[in-house]
Amino acid sequence: MTSFGMAFKAMFARKRQGVWQVLWVTLLGALVSLIIGCIRAGIHGSFQSDILSNGELNPFASICVMLAASVAIWGMLGIFAYFFISVRQNERMNRSATWRLMPISATKFYGSNLLSAFISYVILGLIYFVIEIVLFLPIALDKHVISETGKAFRAIFSPAVWGKIDPWSVIGGIVLMLLLGIMVYAGVSLINLSSRTLADYLPTNMAKLGRFVIGFLFIILAIWLLNELGSAYNRWLLIMFEGDSELWVDNLIMFLLDAAFFGIDAWLLRDFVESK
Repeated sequence: MTSFGMAFKAMFARKRQGVWQVLWVTLLGALVSLIIGCIRAGIHGSFQSDILSNGELNPFASICVMLAASVAIWGMLGIFAYFFISVRQNERMNRSATWRLMPISATKFYGSNLLSAFISYVILGLIYFVIEIVLFLPIALDKHVISETGKAFRAIFSPAVWGKIDPWSVIGGIVLMLLLGIMVYAGVSLINLSSRTLADYLPTNMAKLGRFVIGFLFIILAIWLLNELGSAYNRWLLIMFEGDSELWVDNLIMFLLDAAFFGIDAWLLRDFVESK
């Protein structure tokens, strides 16, 4: 039997290829956008003001500012694009005859598929975050703003600020966001697997109607998940300073929902969804 670790490693290697592809495409798009912006600014005679910040920063730091803004825009597009790519890849692997030949239980197979997609998605977001930090370093070290940077760091890391932060609330908020992310992936899989199952067992003339009903339910679920993600993000910003002793209840409820979605998905994959 194949272990969970081996299955996860094989699936993560496949998902990692998509991460690098999206990353390189978006970075190339950001660089091309910056070059086009520089050319347009030069043609319109506004290169000094639009690109070089009227001399308020050194030229290298100014270019880094523009590139960081471009990467942020393209990075958001890349994160959204990779979500749909990874979801599509998940469903293909769930129904792939080649992958299903792997000697492993349906629960471990689905778990490794789900977690490899989610972790690769998180890694892509962290890579963009690190790139933004690197691009903003020349700004922080620029002689024109280094004193202001020092003041900002002293304000951010002052005891008055950190003394208000509840570390357990911060950890709880991070856990909540991770559980929500897993629920999104599991919820999409639930819709896809249930719609496939319904289409396989309904008469041919009713299969389209069944998929329409499932699609309608998917829209409702997607709206609900987006609302939950927005609410969780807003709470995460507040709990760092205000604390929230009831956050563990939210995490427990979210964990139970994840477990329910996961169990139903694994059951459908094991007993109803045929490989192709």
